[in-house]
Amino acid sequence: MKSPIKQKWRSLQDSLRVLLRYRTLHPGRVRLPGTDWPLFIDPDDRRARDFLIRATARGHAPRATVAWRRLVDRFRPGAVLDIGLNYGECLFSRSYGHDARLFGFEANPEIHALAERSRALHPDSARIRLFNALISDRPGPAQPFYIDPAWSGTASAVGKLHPGAGIRVVNLPVESVDALVPPADVIGRRVLFKLDIEGYEPKALAGARRTLLEHAGAVVGFMEFDPGYLAAADFDPVAFFRSLLGDYVVLHPRDRELHALRVVTSLDQLPVDAAANRPKHTDLLLVKKGHDLRSCLPPEAFAIED
Repeated sequence: MKSPIKQKWRSLQDSLRVLLRYRTLHPGRVRLPGTDWPLFIDPDDRRARDFLIRATARGHAPRATVAWRRLVDRFRPGAVLDIGLNYGECLFSRSYGHDARLFGFEANPEIHALAERSRALHPDSARIRLFNALISDRPGPAQPFYIDPAWSGTASAVGKLHPGAGIRVVNLPVESVDALVPPADVIGRRVLFKLDIEGYEPKALAGARRTLLEHAGAVVGFMEFDPGYLAAADFDPVAFFRSLLGDYVVLHPRDRELHALRVVTSLDQLPVDAAANRPKHTDLLLVKKGHDLRSCLPPEAFAIED
C-alpha cells in the first residue's frame, strides 16, 4: 500500500499534468491518445476523472480502449455495437472503414447527450447512430434505471445494486438490439460488439440473437462478466455461462489488454473471488461458433492458449 505522502504526491503530479494539458482542472472534453477528435465528458464524474482525465493527461488510453482498438484493427468489423457506451471511450476511439455501420447504446440520458456531442465531431459521424434506451430482450414499457451521479460506471437497471442514498432514478424506454438495428446493416458483415451493462447482459444478448447469430457473419464480442451483478439481476451465472457456450467460443484474457487468451469451457476455469466463493468480476471474449479463432484473433495479435 502506498504511503499517504506518496499518494498526495501522485495526486499533485496528476493535477499538474491535467492543468498543463487542458488548462483547467475540470475539462469538459478530453482527447484520447491517437485521435484527432474530442470526447465530451462530465468532469464531476469520478469515473471520468480517474479513467479519462488523468489517464489522457499522462498520455495513456484506458485499458478497455487499448483492447478495443486491438480488436478493431485486427478483426476489421463491418458493423459495430457498443452496448453500454458510457462516454464512448471504446466506440469513438477509432475511425472505421468507409462502409462500416456503427451503433451505440447508452441508458444514462445525461451521458447520452455528451456522447451525441462526441459523435457529431467523429470522422464517421454520418454512420454512427446512438440510442438512449434500456437495452433488454424485447421492447416494452418504460422501466426504472438507477444512476449514481458520483460514478457513472455503475448505472444499471438492477435496483439491488444501488441500495444507498443519492441514487437518481429515471424511467427509460425499453428496447432491444434486434428492434433497433436494421438487418441490412449487419447481414453477412463481420460484427464486433462490446457489452457492459452491469448484470443485464443476458437480457441484451437475448434481444440481439437475430442480429448476431442469424444476420451477421463472423462475430467477436468483448463482454463484462460479473456473477455478483448477474445474481443481483436474478440471473443464474452458471446457466448464463452455459448459454454462452452454446453460441460462442469463450476466451478469457489474462488482463484487460487481451494478453494470453485462453479458451474456457466452464466457470471453474475463471479467476476466483475467494471471499465470495465465486468467479471474479472479469472480461470475456466471445467468438461466434463456426468461425476460425485465428482468423478473428490472429496469432500475431494475441497468444491464444488452448
